[in-house]
Amino acid sequence: MSKKQSKKKSMHSESKLNKDIEEFYIVINNKINNNNNNNNNNNNNNNNNNNNNNNNNNNNNNNNNNNNNNNNNNNNNNNNNNNNNNNNNNNKNNKNNKNNNKINISNSNSNSYLISNSG
Repeated sequence: MSKKQSKKKSMHSESKLNKDIEEFYIVINNKINNNNNNNNNNNNNNNNNNNNNNNNNNNNNNNNNNNNNNNNNNNNNNNNNNNNNNNNNNNKNNKNNKNNNKINISNSNSNSYLISNSG
């Protein structure tokens, strides 16, 4: 093989090698980009999941608070109703007791009148 042919062949080989290296870097860069994209997607998904979980927790907490408030309100209403009923009953009992006392006093007076005039 002549020097000229050998040089031409060598240049051709070098050119092919350069092209191969370039393609290799393109493949590597694509892989890196794909990995980065996958990582970003995973991170986004994780963030979304975390946000959803936080929202769910907040909703649950709000529901629990609302339920507790409702229960407290119901308890307060029941206590108020019981207190009102007790007060009404006490008032009735007091009136009845006053009336009974009046009757007892009047009976006692008439008995003492009868006793004093019987002899």
